[in-house]
Amino acid sequence: MSSTNQQIDGPRGCQEHELAPTVDLLNLVMRRAVGLPPTIGSDYPHVYCAGNRENMRIIKMGGRVVSHAALFLTENKVGSRSLRVAGLGCMVTHPDYRHRGLGSAVVEDFVRRMTELEADVGWLGTDIPDWYRRLGWEKAGREHIYKLDRGNADLLPTVEGYEVRQDYQSYLEQMLTLHQEHPFGTNRSLGLFKLLLDRPDTDRWPQLKTYLATRQEQLGAYVVVSGKEVVEHAGRPEVVAGLVREVFRREDETVVSTSERDDTGAPVLDASLLVHTPAADDGLSGVLAGIGIPRSESYVGLLRIPDLARLLNKLGLDEIEVRRHEDGVVLTRGGESCTLSPRQQVKLVFGPERVTDFAADLFPVPFYHWPLDYI
Repeated sequence: MSSTNQQIDGPRGCQEHELAPTVDLLNLVMRRAVGLPPTIGSDYPHVYCAGNRENMRIIKMGGRVVSHAALFLTENKVGSRSLRVAGLGCMVTHPDYRHRGLGSAVVEDFVRRMTELEADVGWLGTDIPDWYRRLGWEKAGREHIYKLDRGNADLLPTVEGYEVRQDYQSYLEQMLTLHQEHPFGTNRSLGLFKLLLDRPDTDRWPQLKTYLATRQEQLGAYVVVSGKEVVEHAGRPEVVAGLVREVFRREDETVVSTSERDDTGAPVLDASLLVHTPAADDGLSGVLAGIGIPRSESYVGLLRIPDLARLLNKLGLDEIEVRRHEDGVVLTRGGESCTLSPRQQVKLVFGPERVTDFAADLFPVPFYHWPLDYI
C-alpha cells in the first residue's frame, strides 16, 4: 500500500464530530460551487442528521472529509407489496481529491451497506447517469408529467362541495392515511411527513405549499406544490383533479403578461403547472389522460438491484430460479432462460424498455418514488 493509500480512512459511517464538516463538503460541491446558498441540511433534514449518521458514508484523507454518499432507507409500496429502497444522496468528492477512485469507492460501499441492510433496490436521481452505469446502475421506472396552462386548466372538474385551505397541520394524520392508501410511493411516519412538508423555501424546494380539500373537517384530497410543480397528491381522483384546478387558479399570476420578457429575452412568466403522477396509476393520471391533457414521460431514476433472487421473492416471483454467472445472473422459468448483467436486471424488472422476452407476462413491475421523497 502506498503512503497515499495509507492516509485513506474509509469508506465508513460518519461519526458525530464529522457531521458538520461532512455537510460543509456537501454544500461546497452541491451548492456553493454552482452559486447557491448552503441549504443541503434544510433541503434534506431527514438524511443529513445525527439519526442517519451511520448511513452517511464518508472517506477521509489527512483527517479531512473528502468524499461522501448518503443512504436513506424507506419502504416503498408496489401495489399490494412493499420493497425496501435505499436512496442514494449527494455523492460528492472534494475538487482537490478527484480522479483517485474515491467516488467509485464510496458508491461501492453504499451498495455494500444497502446489502447489509437488506435493501431490495437502490435508487438515485442524477444528471450524470453514465458515471453510475459503469457501477451497475440503470435508468428505470416510469412517471407521467402532465402540463396545465391557461388554455386547459379549466377543463378539469371543479372541487364542488369542498373548502380549499392550506392550514394542513391539523389534518396531517388524515393526509398520511390518504398517502398510505395510494398504491405507490413511500411508507412514511407522521414525523417524517411533517419534516418533508415543513422544509423552508430554497432553490431546491421553492415555495413548498400544501393545499387541502376538506368537507366538514374530513379530508377529501391534498396536493403539494413546489414552484410550478405538483410534487405529490392523494385522495379521490376527481377531488384531486378539482383541487389541482384550484391550485392552478391560485398560483397563476394573472396580472403578469405571458408575452412580457426580461433583459435576456426570456418570458417573465411561465403560466403553467406540471403535475407528476405514477405511470401505472389510473387515479389522477386517468382523469387527466381522459381529458386529453398533454403529458411527457420520464424515468423514475437510476436503480440498482443488489440481490435479484431476494427481490423476486419479495415480489412473489419465486417461480423464477436465479443462478449467479460471472458478472451477472442466469434466470430460468419453465423452459425459458436468459443471462443478464446488473443493468439488464434493472430493465427486466422495472422497464420500461424490454431487454429480453423472458417472463414477458410478469414484467415490468411498476415502481414509483414521489418527488417529495427525493434525496
